[in-house]
Amino acid sequence: MSKLYLNKNYGISRVNTILEPSNDNYSVFIMKGLPQVFDNKFDIKIKENLEILINLEKIKKIGVCFSSFKYLKDYYHSIRDIFDKSGLVVLGQHIDGTKNNIAYRFSDIESGVLLGTSDLFEDFKFFDFDAMVIVRLPFINVEDFYFKRKIEDVTNNFGNSFADYILPESMLKFYKIINNIGSEGKNTKVIICDNRLETAKYGEEYLSGLKGRYNYLSDLEKLKFFI
Repeated sequence: MSKLYLNKNYGISRVNTILEPSNDNYSVFIMKGLPQVFDNKFDIKIKENLEILINLEKIKKIGVCFSSFKYLKDYYHSIRDIFDKSGLVVLGQHIDGTKNNIAYRFSDIESGVLLGTSDLFEDFKFFDFDAMVIVRLPFINVEDFYFKRKIEDVTNNFGNSFADYILPESMLKFYKIINNIGSEGKNTKVIICDNRLETAKYGEEYLSGLKGRYNYLSDLEKLKFFI
């Protein structure tokens, strides 16, 4: 990750607290054998795995992090029936309420699923998740006006927009999300479904920050052995 970018935009002391997960109240599991994230089969597999997850014993409260609101909304309407049949409360960001509203309401329920984008899970701490699913790595929306301007600034200063801005931003989001979950005495299972952690060169940078504290799963039902 670009040290120049980090120093300029965050200050190194703040970065050191964000960059690598510091909280010991979680276990990370990386799903193996899933299709590429932009393959239509990927979405089908995610839905199948979410259904497996909600039926695992002791998994009562689940967070699901999406890379965009459009992606979240598409999933919300296609999997709502599955959750309803299981008797779980489902709260979707900007569908069932604002970030503040659904975060507050979710803290009061005994079992349910909270669907949100990365900004929800970056901005709020969730102490009672049994499981947290990161569907795709939290890259910024490069079509967003603000981010377009930032990318132009990097390019105009002879930087590499991906290596010097897009990737560092994504990594900071990734670690902030993980650091915001779990509490003492509770071990939240963090499930990452994006196989770019393995197939892309930059995947090694995300994994290195986890310092070996992760396991691979080819079948989500095997998560029951870690609960």
